[in-house]
Amino acid sequence: MSCTKDAELRSGCEELVDLFKAKAHFVLSMSSIDEELTHAQMMKIRCGGLLGMQRVLHMDSDDVPVVRDLMAAAEASYGSVLEFPFSEIMPDIQCFNHRRKKRSTI
Repeated sequence: MSCTKDAELRSGCEELVDLFKAKAHFVLSMSSIDEELTHAQMMKIRCGGLLGMQRVLHMDSDDVPVVRDLMAAAEASYGSVLEFPFSEIMPDIQCFNHRRKKRSTI
């Protein structure tokens, strides 16, 4: 993959995260969109957002979602990623927990 293609993909991912952040500020109890986020909040936005998009687009799988595939599917279904129903993935963002509970060994 060329550096130009890498930069395009990275830019697309960053734009998607910015959209998640803008839409999720209420869910994450942020007072403004420009507020500095904790690591846990960023994980909720990124991972919860991608898993929510995967669910809404009926691309359910045990595999980690591929961002460019999700964006392409959103564009195919809604005409633009900007038209995606982000309100439908807010519960996924709110409920995402990146820490798994350890099982008791007793």
